Amino acid sequence: MRLRSILVVAAFATIMLAAASQAEVKVTAERNESAGPDFKFKNAPSPSRSDAAGKAKLTIADGRRDRNGGDLDKLNDGKIPTEDDQPAENFFFAAGSEGGRLLLDLGAPTEIKQVNTYSWHPNTRGPQLYKLYAADAKADSFKPRPAPGADPATSGYTLIAAVDTRPKQGAAGGQYAVSIADSDGIIGKYQYLLFDVSRTEADDPFGNTFFSEIDVVAPGDPVVAAAPAIEPPGEIRRDIVEADGGKYRITIETTEAPDLTEWVRKELAPVVKQWYPKIVEMLPGDGYEAPTRVTITFSASMRGVAATGGTRIRCAARWFRGQLQGEAKGAVVHELIHVVQNYGRARRTNPNATRTPGWLVEGIADYIRWFLYEPHTRGAEITQRNIARARYDGNYRISGNFINWVVETRDRDIVRKLNAAAREGRYNEGMWKEYAGDGLEQLNTAWKADLQKKIAAEAAAAETLNRLTEAEQKAGWKLLFTGTLDGWHNFGRDDIRPGWQTKDGILICADPRNAGDLCTNEKYDWFELKIDYNISAGGNSGIMYHVTDEARAAWATGPEFQLEDNKEAADPVRCGWLYALYQPPTDANTGKPLDATKPAGQWNHIRLLISPEKCEHWINGVKYFDYVLGSDDFNDRVAKSKFRRMPLFAKSNLGYIALQGDHGRVSFRNIKIRLIKTTKPSAKREGWELLWSDEFDTDGLVDETKWSYEQGFIRNREKQYYTRARAENARVENGMLIIESRKEKYENADYTSASIRTRRKAEWLYGRIEVRAKLPTGRGMWPAIWMLGNNPGRRWPACGEIDIMENVGFDPNLIHANIHTEAYNHVKGTNKGSRITIERPWDDFHIYAIEWYPDHIDFFVDEQKYFTFENEGAGNAVWPFDKPHYLILNAAIGGSWGGQKGIDDSIFPQKYYIDYARVYKKR
Repeated sequence: MRLRSILVVAAFATIMLAAASQAEVKVTAERNESAGPDFKFKNAPSPSRSDAAGKAKLTIADGRRDRNGGDLDKLNDGKIPTEDDQPAENFFFAAGSEGGRLLLDLGAPTEIKQVNTYSWHPNTRGPQLYKLYAADAKADSFKPRPAPGADPATSGYTLIAAVDTRPKQGAAGGQYAVSIADSDGIIGKYQYLLFDVSRTEADDPFGNTFFSEIDVVAPGDPVVAAAPAIEPPGEIRRDIVEADGGKYRITIETTEAPDLTEWVRKELAPVVKQWYPKIVEMLPGDGYEAPTRVTITFSASMRGVAATGGTRIRCAARWFRGQLQGEAKGAVVHELIHVVQNYGRARRTNPNATRTPGWLVEGIADYIRWFLYEPHTRGAEITQRNIARARYDGNYRISGNFINWVVETRDRDIVRKLNAAAREGRYNEGMWKEYAGDGLEQLNTAWKADLQKKIAAEAAAAETLNRLTEAEQKAGWKLLFTGTLDGWHNFGRDDIRPGWQTKDGILICADPRNAGDLCTNEKYDWFELKIDYNISAGGNSGIMYHVTDEARAAWATGPEFQLEDNKEAADPVRCGWLYALYQPPTDANTGKPLDATKPAGQWNHIRLLISPEKCEHWINGVKYFDYVLGSDDFNDRVAKSKFRRMPLFAKSNLGYIALQGDHGRVSFRNIKIRLIKTTKPSAKREGWELLWSDEFDTDGLVDETKWSYEQGFIRNREKQYYTRARAENARVENGMLIIESRKEKYENADYTSASIRTRRKAEWLYGRIEVRAKLPTGRGMWPAIWMLGNNPGRRWPACGEIDIMENVGFDPNLIHANIHTEAYNHVKGTNKGSRITIERPWDDFHIYAIEWYPDHIDFFVDEQKYFTFENEGAGNAVWPFDKPHYLILNAAIGGSWGGQKGIDDSIFPQKYYIDYARVYKKR
């Protein structure tokens, strides 16, 4: 080639030739500040989809692709972005890196007429800064990939042009085109092109160019315009929000995300209308007029969260869909602050403008967002887990926290002052000492010291969170929440949705859109509940009880203690009410229903009493009302309400306690429950005399003067290991025996459970034996109440077996009675028995009993006799029931009967509740 000179058509850029030759390389660079998706320029050619680069191989010779952007094929796919902040439709090097090198292999030496590059971004990722090298691969020194940092000329490359389209002043955003051509018609004949790309802004980690397309045009290539990456949408959806009497007009477009239109109108528009004028007022400046026309566009293809260029805000629809009840509105408020900050104005109006550091730009925005717009969320809080990163220039929330500390402790007006200076291009670090009394490093040290004191104080306070006092323990209180989500599940699911989180000993519904109703694993009948809650502005939640799985929604079965922010929530039913069924009396001071709640963002205390005699709702020590479940008054109110169409509402006296994930952010702590012991059926029974009983009134292990344990693998090929004196499997608490079956590794077993018996402690011949119990349930469970004969010299079945109650989890509504003798037993298939249907015996207690006489045995459930076994007078083989028998209570897992349809491991743990065991003799 001949000696080259360079011709530049770009008033805003420096573009130069670095190689010696005789002809003239012409580099045309253009910029559209107000660009559209067609990429049309006055002098530079438009992108093509019929150029030689379309078939070329593109690789990264040095550097890393930003994972938020598109792949390399975005550079030669003949498709162009449709908007200025569309990362997925551009290639760019990783944020924070210095750029990198792109290698384009045409496959063979090719005559090149033009090399054209295109980019588009609202800020510093718009301009292009690169050097173009070319090689025909003939030089002995040629290496396709020069070593990182090495001059490509030493590897057989020729420098074609150096491109720099950065504006000398003013904002950098816009659409850029660079076209490199030669006055002789071709640049040369090359196989390899190497683009040595640098980031456009040394102080901005997000300064790597959004490259939209690279075209390599050969002589004779047809011109076919590039296609838009995303076809233009159909129906245009725009809402205009007028604020401050029409002074400000904010256009919100959801054309690409029509599913967000309703949310925008109901939720976002009121926030924008209220807060844009507030932000303008917070960030004034001499002679400054904030933009009066702003656009907010929700993009279907945008990645990340949101970005602002001038008065245009772009929002990633994908992210917003997942945050509609979380951070979505706050993210828009953050971007509105950037619109009002307008720090790019300084570069247009002040030739000596200083650059405002990014941490301050974002820190001011996050200060206003987290500490003024939504302080109740504590979204910028610094805790022990992230205090190591606490530094004033930590950016975003961390910097926002620092600024808030300065505002609260040094100068309440410092944000206005710093903002005005930044907008005029005269910000400098000395202003901190001038306004706040110390330089940044000294302020940073003092702030961090205060943070450490605050964290230490909160840690000390947290020691009392989710704790029971000694008095509470003695009174029978238990914790439902200990700082983890163990013991909870989502309604209708086995797991917990990610909207529920725990942080620093607090249970948080952080994202109601992805939370649902959170239920205890245990079911409760009568109880007293204490709980603290903290709700966000306009939030709505609730506490439901006696929730069952029988309906599609928790509220269709469980009455609810409403929780909400009474000031801003839209629901006309107020906090503490039982829906619209019951509400507190009128407060004489206000003329409105009594309201004892504290403002949003503050902790409130609830007491909920649920008993057969009376239910009570309390907030912050104030009783609202009481009612009786199932009473005539209660039923009459239900019949006049929406719940008349819900046949399962308030029908169960046993169920989960549920925390509602509805609207807004709500937090819970100190969730405590005390079971209320209901009156047990009297031990007095007409015609019978009580001989023996265990009422299970003493907490701890079972009374070993009455019971002994079976231990190990005992019978029927069952899968559980029966443990001895292990509270995890058998214990007495709150007036009943609990036999708990668990899925766990123990003594070479996968499951554990318990079996207790009165053998050699107490045995009976004839009489009434009854046990009041609530059964475990689930495929694989096999609970039983039964008796074995103490008949010396006679093994089973000759000793006799009386099965007072058996139940198998794969057919859970059937209660079985069985007799096993030498003549009649299940091994031979001759056993005698019957069964009765009891709906959901795991939801309520039932009395399972036999009445045993010398000539027959009758079997009962709740006084209903459903089977009788007669003494045929044929001797011990048929009637071994003239010898004493002892009682056994056990919960088996799997085995020859219980395991016939397998074991569902998701059901564990399962609890078998026994209220009492009693033995009578006939008077």
